[in-house]
Amino acid sequence: MGDEMRRLLRIFPTALVALALGSGAAWAQAAGTTSSSDGSTADQFKAGAQRIGEGAEQIGEGIKQGAIQAWDAVKAGANAAGDKLNGNSSGEPKTQPLPPPPAPPPPASPDTN
Repeated sequence: MGDEMRRLLRIFPTALVALALGSGAAWAQAAGTTSSSDGSTADQFKAGAQRIGEGAEQIGEGIKQGAIQAWDAVKAGANAAGDKLNGNSSGEPKTQPLPPPPAPPPPASPDTN
């Protein structure tokens, strides 16, 4: 479980960087659009606001998914720590098996006197 948690914790910062770079590209795309002489300024502002709203929804969804993955990693780590404190490894069952019953005593030898 420890390896899984370390892997997830390495993915989380990478996902945040990817989100940051992706949102920057969306802003650059919105800023790089050329104005058309056909539409009015209000239409251009409306279209830009819609694009920003769509980008914000995507960022929000990415943050939500990242939070879910982080919470799953925290739960897995807490379970692993609890198992370790209870003396169980991740592969062992939660309850210890019963010890085998004691061996029966050897049969009494008859008196040969």
